Amino acid sequence: MGAANVMSGAMGDAVHEIDELELCEDEAGAGFARRRVSRVRAAVRLMRASFWFVLIVASCYLQRGLSWALSGTAWGRGVAERRWERVHAKNARRFYVAATRLRGVWVKLGQVLSTLGTFLPEVYVKELSRLQDRVPPRRWAEIDEALFRTYGRPVHVVFARFDKEPLAAASLGQVHRAVTHAGEEVAVKVLYPDVQTTLKVDLKVIGWALTVLGRFFPVSDLDRLHRSLGEMLARETDLRAEGRAIRKMAAAFSDDRAVILPRVHGELTREAVLVMEYVEGVRLTDREGLARIGVDAEGAVKKLLDAFFRQVFEHGCFHADPHPGNFLVRRGQDGRAAIVLLDLGSASGVREPIVRGLVQVIGGYLGRNENEVLRGIETMGFLAKGGDRQLVERHLRASFDKLLKLDLQAAGQVDRALVERMSEGGPTGRREKRALMRSIAYPEGWYELERALTMLVGICATHAPRIDAMQVAFPHVARFMRASARCSAR
Repeated sequence: MGAANVMSGAMGDAVHEIDELELCEDEAGAGFARRRVSRVRAAVRLMRASFWFVLIVASCYLQRGLSWALSGTAWGRGVAERRWERVHAKNARRFYVAATRLRGVWVKLGQVLSTLGTFLPEVYVKELSRLQDRVPPRRWAEIDEALFRTYGRPVHVVFARFDKEPLAAASLGQVHRAVTHAGEEVAVKVLYPDVQTTLKVDLKVIGWALTVLGRFFPVSDLDRLHRSLGEMLARETDLRAEGRAIRKMAAAFSDDRAVILPRVHGELTREAVLVMEYVEGVRLTDREGLARIGVDAEGAVKKLLDAFFRQVFEHGCFHADPHPGNFLVRRGQDGRAAIVLLDLGSASGVREPIVRGLVQVIGGYLGRNENEVLRGIETMGFLAKGGDRQLVERHLRASFDKLLKLDLQAAGQVDRALVERMSEGGPTGRREKRALMRSIAYPEGWYELERALTMLVGICATHAPRIDAMQVAFPHVARFMRASARCSAR
């Protein structure tokens, strides 16, 4: 009945959101046919998302009932435990299929969940990590409509030339190459015309989904994940805000010619369209291109890491989506790698407790001080109120002991065998796992940073396995510690 009540409330709220959107469109003078199509699309999307989630939830409730029925004997508990593994494997696959079909926010949610290895069964992390925020481009007619609704004029009036074939496409919009009437080459990022309706509906269903998810994976403060996702999407769908983020980061790196950001054309930028300088560069995945400009992948990755750690520990604002498609590589004036940062829609501020805790964790790891690592984890907010602190500390100490015995000079050495060795001796039995999950909180502000760090680890492992990321981070950590000490001494 609890799941039914949650479902009923979410459906009602989502329908109400659809009505509100239509009222706003009506007030803006949108045509009746467009409003009707918008409502039908939103309702169909709501039903499709609901179908997949009901399927997942129903299988979990069925398994929970079976586990209760079999809990009387050790044999029955073993059978139930093995069945839970199969149920999780099926549901992880179902979520992956649903995300690839629904796309949009669901792809992003899958990417979020794929980083929660601390909180979710490993099979979810493994399955959902396959999700890539790359989707087929929309038809030109839809982009043309979005541009006309933004500028109130045909695209050929606003731009001297506009390429119909996109440079890149993603879940919320796509990028086209164009030329202004002043003769400047620009990159134009355009949000899809129905993106706001889609986000409203999807976030309602996701809120419902996470509420029910919390009943099977009792992680404290899971609602923060929903808020973080909503805040990130709000930033990503306000392209004026992205333009401001680009300018802010360009100013922060004004003293470093090896970090390049495109110039924003503010006179042409709107909430749903971002126009910026078109910058040439080579993708990190293009080995031949890198060789052609005389830059190696390791140098490019090292510069990317250096820029990221400077953002976190010095600027307090960082690029939260640093996958290989969101930066380009160029040859700098000194012959070394320079990077071009793109797509700052998800740029995020970093909370002070997160930075302090991260400094403590890195310092504890480098100094082989497990108490400092534990202190850092607590500072960041990972220990839930009322949780079993001793249980968390016991597992963290065991994991830390294993970590110190491993040679982790290179991020690329983090392979499946290593993960399996680190998992040995973890919580045994469903009851202990649930107790551990209840004792771990999801810190406010952690999602964006964890997502970025996960991407960077993957980039290191794939393109520069010999880099020691800790050594790249250490100078920035040391400067942060010195600045903190000076502030404390005043």
